[in-house]
Amino acid sequence: MASDEIRIIRLTTGEEIICKANAGEGGSWFVKDPLLLVPVSLQNLSMIPWLAYAEVPEDGIHIPEKIIAFTIVPQKRLKSEYDKAFSKIITPDVGDVLGGDVSALNKLRITE
Repeated sequence: MASDEIRIIRLTTGEEIICKANAGEGGSWFVKDPLLLVPVSLQNLSMIPWLAYAEVPEDGIHIPEKIIAFTIVPQKRLKSEYDKAFSKIITPDVGDVLGGDVSALNKLRITE
């Protein structure tokens, strides 16, 4: 796969996966590191391994056009959560570092 792009792919089965994807020929896609998006409430999603029982080849899985309903770019926040799922570096949110008070950042000033 030359250039991976993070995409949400909706399959005709109703499954929605977020993954690193590359367009193939004729509307098909090659996907790597796929996670299944599972709604847990009206405002929350969970990401779980898609095909957790299988060994996914390093070069990806070919998904033919006939089982793809559509593909779309995820929102920035969801993309960030996806990136965190595969990152080896754990970075806390700014609010967590400051105890939830992000306004403290505005009080910090560097003077010469």
